[in-house]
Amino acid sequence: MYINMKTKGFIYIASIIFALLFSSCEEEHMMTKIGDSAGFVEEFYFFSVKQDQNFIDIPVIHNSINVAGSKAEIELVAAEGTNAGWITMDKTLIDFDESDTVMVRLTFDLASLTEDVNYSVSLQFTDQYLGYLYGGYEEVTIDFAKWRARRMSDFVGTYDVEAVSNYEPGDWDESWTVTTEAHATDPNILLITGIAGSDVAIEATLDFDNLTVTIPYEQDLGDVYGYGSTLLYNSNANLEMISADLTGTLFENNNFEIDFMMMYFPAEGWDWDIFTPSFTKQ
Repeated sequence: MYINMKTKGFIYIASIIFALLFSSCEEEHMMTKIGDSAGFVEEFYFFSVKQDQNFIDIPVIHNSINVAGSKAEIELVAAEGTNAGWITMDKTLIDFDESDTVMVRLTFDLASLTEDVNYSVSLQFTDQYLGYLYGGYEEVTIDFAKWRARRMSDFVGTYDVEAVSNYEPGDWDESWTVTTEAHATDPNILLITGIAGSDVAIEATLDFDNLTVTIPYEQDLGDVYGYGSTLLYNSNANLEMISADLTGTLFENNNFEIDFMMMYFPAEGWDWDIFTPSFTKQ
């Protein structure tokens, strides 16, 4: 293809301007630098602060691994009721020449915390150096509480449930209100009424040593969606039905979460959805 001298001259001048702009960006290392950014790996953590486990490591990732000299600066912001002085950060300036994933350690002052009180802080990027542009999360929230052994009464009450669809997150999510009560004869079983709006109580076994919840599969919620009996089944990460008990996590703030809760219609041979429900105590 023929290119005349006028065109060549224009290309030459444009290339010089681009080089100067890129060089300026490299020197100032500002957030506006094209294609170079940082992010947090997760959006939320819950941490139980214990005598022998009083710190958590939060990963920060570099989204432009082929770029050298990149740095990010972060700050800790305490929520209302939380004293930022109770948490020590081992670094605020992140140097991605050390690694493309840098761990930031938060250490908590256990003696300053009160049992059964929930605290919260967030890590955010400052307006210096790199910030969030794409990939990862713009900030991360860390909820924490002073550990104590849980008991069945901690999980008795009314819960708001956000059931996140694993098929169409956001579009097919559901919201439920459930009530829980202790089993009359078994001290390890919690009865949960209101799953998917059902008036049938299901059984859940709570393990307070390991902070886990187990729900036996094939429990029948009744006709909650208009397709006959709805059985609870488990699923794997590929959203395939598995014949195994459902499992989840108990948290120090008396909330809990269940993984991969499948709503299965045996009469139809298909399922309504596979939810990840989070139970927040009122």
